[in-house]
Amino acid sequence: MNDVSQTSYDSTDSHSCQNIFDTFDKKIRNNISSYYKGMLHADIKGFPLGGQFAHTFRFEVRSDQEFHTIYAKTCPIYESLDPARLEYQTLELLYDKMPNESPDLAVSRPIDYFPEINGYLQESVGKSDLRSYLLKNNSIFNGKATLLDVNIKLNGSARWLHAFHSITMSSEKQKFNQKEFIKSFNDEFDYNELKNFKFSKDVINQLDELIDNLSFLNDRLLMPCAKWHWDYTPGHVYIDNNKISVIDILGIDNIPVFEDIGHFLAALTSINNLPFYPFFNYKRACDSFCISFLSSYLLNSNYDKNEFLLLSNIYRLKYLIVYFLGQQRLIRQKTNPFIANLFANYRLTRLFNRPLLHTMNEISTMMNRVLKTY
Repeated sequence: MNDVSQTSYDSTDSHSCQNIFDTFDKKIRNNISSYYKGMLHADIKGFPLGGQFAHTFRFEVRSDQEFHTIYAKTCPIYESLDPARLEYQTLELLYDKMPNESPDLAVSRPIDYFPEINGYLQESVGKSDLRSYLLKNNSIFNGKATLLDVNIKLNGSARWLHAFHSITMSSEKQKFNQKEFIKSFNDEFDYNELKNFKFSKDVINQLDELIDNLSFLNDRLLMPCAKWHWDYTPGHVYIDNNKISVIDILGIDNIPVFEDIGHFLAALTSINNLPFYPFFNYKRACDSFCISFLSSYLLNSNYDKNEFLLLSNIYRLKYLIVYFLGQQRLIRQKTNPFIANLFANYRLTRLFNRPLLHTMNEISTMMNRVLKTY
């Protein structure tokens, strides 16, 4: 029988959250020697991390010789999928196969899965996420040496995503269709809502024209499909221990790879730098950093370059719109419509105007090149 000390719990969360915590705590205590071979004496302390749609906790496991951090997570079950099962099974798949792609690519070690509470355990991958790293190292004052290291880490992030897609690649491909593309985000956000905010006239005029012109691509472009991370952003990429590790992988099958690529590009170009990093270089993030990421992903692929860049930027545009409207909605929910609109017009529009224009210009350029081949 394991000799473990009582865990600590300091939270004002609901009674249901306390019950979930207690369940995880008991399971970890009962199974600690199987999770870490030979660990019979351990001090275990747990802390709630919260979350609106999932309860997440961090457990610290300490013995005289070892220290481990375990994250425990529960997920809701939706009508069409069970995220906890999907995430755990995807971790199991990648944990075995990702190092075969490259020894510096990794995921969190899956420890245990509990279907009765829709929860699972995974080991920590470290503390240094790419988002925090970029905020510190992409200043207008940074020199070439620092930027070289930034690009190395961006290249590693692209290689990780390419490996993820390669391992989980589907035999199916989807044809690009303008109506289906718009529907993929208009169920939640209508891109026409951008007209309600103080973007430059160029953004609004180009957006209308561009969305219409996407119909010229209907049934002409085949999109490779693989598992979908769902939220591939710099905040979910960790760069500890000379490895690129990624967390929070949903793992839905048969989704165009450009969903993940576009999501990452949009996140990279719209990182909120306030209040601690006022000198974050957005132009560099929008231009050269995205080029570096795309070039690295493309390096080991056999995709047509122009079609790849076109589709990557089409989905980047999608997620820029989703990010803008999502942040505005979040502020509105936490405050009121007046403050949300004020924040959107005097902060978010300035943050998103450049990447929206840049992305639309890239799409127009690549579209002209692609259509000339038909």
